[in-house]
Amino acid sequence: MLVKATNMYAKQKNSGFSTSSDELRLFFAMLFTTRCNPLPRRRLYWENTDDVKNVAISGAMARTRFDELMRYIHIADNDNLPIGDKFSKVRP
Repeated sequence: MLVKATNMYAKQKNSGFSTSSDELRLFFAMLFTTRCNPLPRRRLYWENTDDVKNVAISGAMARTRFDELMRYIHIADNDNLPIGDKFSKVRP
């Protein structure tokens, strides 16, 4: 469901972006890892300095790809939302 909604959202934004379930699993694992080892800015996980670089994060995915996933990750299908319901994206 997440892959379908994310790819559909990217298409709605006229982007050639596409993802897979394996890539989204890796993306969420990276998000969980960054919460266990917080840094002031997300880009620091890919810095080449010893005090902030996280080899597990930087070796798993390029920063630009991670940023693309952050931009296009989507859960709700914008085409099938109830009209007039402002909370439809967060309702079960």
